[in-house]
Amino acid sequence: LVCDYQTLLDDPTIDAVSLNTLSNVRPGLIRRAVAANKHVICEKPLAPTAAEAGELLADLAGTDRLITTNLINRNATYVREARQFAQDGQLGELAVIRIDHCTAGLPMEQRANYSHRGVEGHVLHDCGMHYVDVMRWFAQSEYDAFEARGVHFWSDDYAAYFMAQGRFK
Repeated sequence: LVCDYQTLLDDPTIDAVSLNTLSNVRPGLIRRAVAANKHVICEKPLAPTAAEAGELLADLAGTDRLITTNLINRNATYVREARQFAQDGQLGELAVIRIDHCTAGLPMEQRANYSHRGVEGHVLHDCGMHYVDVMRWFAQSEYDAFEARGVHFWSDDYAAYFMAQGRFK
């Protein structure tokens, strides 16, 4: 156990780091890890805004270090089985894929643990990217057209609804 991130970066026996911080500090930590010749797996999103994430990726475009996020939904049993049905032709030809997701509100005593929600961004940026990724993976195609909507409701920063649908090439 170490209390200083630089200690990890300076250790030549460590090849990779996992960054599970809030998005507002992630870009700087990613840059430091790559400068220390480490591979990086980090929580999503890479940065608080798409512009900052784009700037980070542009800055690191020439690196030979692996930088990745942990989009875990591809490993969910129900997603893998549904994808197999599609690949086996059991669902017919895919024209449009639509995903709906609702995160219920939290009991009052748990809400303090989620005071960082504003830092992580809007619902598409924070959790919706999992579904955008799964839809592309499911269809084995890039989008031809894409639409997404996300809202917070009930005066609860955690309660959210997300809908995405895409047509593929």
